[in-house]
Amino acid sequence: MICTRLFPLLAGLVLIVGCQQAGEGEGSVQKLADAEEGSQQSSAEVRLRADGVEITGAEGTYLAFDSPRETVEIELAGVLGPIVDRSRNEECGTGTVTSTSFPGGLTVNFQAGRLKGWVLSGDDSAADGEPEPIATAEGISLKSDEAALDAAYSVEAMDSTLGDEFTTEEGISGFLTGSEGSRTVEALYSGTTCFFR
Repeated sequence: MICTRLFPLLAGLVLIVGCQQAGEGEGSVQKLADAEEGSQQSSAEVRLRADGVEITGAEGTYLAFDSPRETVEIELAGVLGPIVDRSRNEECGTGTVTSTSFPGGLTVNFQAGRLKGWVLSGDDSAADGEPEPIATAEGISLKSDEAALDAAYSVEAMDSTLGDEFTTEEGISGFLTGSEGSRTVEALYSGTTCFFR
């Protein structure tokens, strides 16, 4: 008699839990779909750090290295717009690297589904004089001049086959372009990258 009464109750509980889990999964899928299509926070900005990526604003968050790929993609798409490209490179010295690129020139690198590095390069969309939506926490971005870079970081030139490469004591590296004395930042990076030297 007791078993007969308990069975419908237990079946109902299993059904409720199952529906909740399905709903949570659907929410995650929807957020990832939004990352593909783009749904931006207008006031937020991306600030690059030596050990991750920070999103400013009321709904800001810090995406430290080792954050899960899905979370990183959703959060960055919410600021920068829809994902531009995803790629996979199996020939990197550190092992297979998968990458996701966003408007503004930011590419984030993953290994085993976890954020391991970032590269900022090749975007000319920002007009002169406008604040950069993607910059380091110290305000250095693409086209920043060498004087600003030196004021923000302890910079050291690197011997490189790839161009005028530099590193900083703070953990952010990059490349300069232009003539001696008037060079500007061409690219920035930190963490795991896949440059062929």
